[in-house]
Amino acid sequence: MTRQVFRHIDVADALTLLDSPGIRVFDIRDKGSYDKRHVDGARHLTILDFETVIKTTARDTVVLVYCYHGFASQEYAAAFCDFGFQTVYSLDGGFEAWAQAVDQPPVRGDAGWLARGQRGAAPRHAAAG
Repeated sequence: MTRQVFRHIDVADALTLLDSPGIRVFDIRDKGSYDKRHVDGARHLTILDFETVIKTTARDTVVLVYCYHGFASQEYAAAFCDFGFQTVYSLDGGFEAWAQAVDQPPVRGDAGWLARGQRGAAPRHAAAG
């Protein structure tokens, strides 16, 4: 039998993956961080809960695991694979990357020209100083 290997996934692809029916998302950060904010639909997972999750989750379930920065989640993702899960992802950049990508505020006012790559010229509607 071939050993399953987890896959790395970026935020953009993870957003699409979240639309998959039956996906299970696990947040392995500390409980306080999870309680403060987490990916919608994510379940907090600790090493103490892991055995229960393994016993009660079908092996063909799509699993996405994330942590703070995308390192510890790789250990959990590998463990899911070790227990026979077939489709397992670790979120590259972790929750920090997720929050940054999802929380990008729109560019407003005169700073918009910076975002458009026109760094050498001031916006045309800038007030004369």
